[in-house]
Amino acid sequence: MRVVLQQLQRNKPRLVLLNIEDYERLMRQSDACAAGTNDTMSDALLAEFEAAVEAYADSDEASR
Repeated sequence: MRVVLQQLQRNKPRLVLLNIEDYERLMRQSDACAAGTNDTMSDALLAEFEAAVEAYADSDEASR
């Protein structure tokens, strides 16, 4: 499995961004897993997620 982005809070995973193939594989393997969307996230969590994605994109561009 490839983890594209993992954000930690208190040294524990808080958010993980996966590619769609890994996500679909995990969903097929799970028994009863609930998946959410951006619409179901709290505003604070969505803002944190967007900031993490932006930081990842910035660091990726800087490494090129």
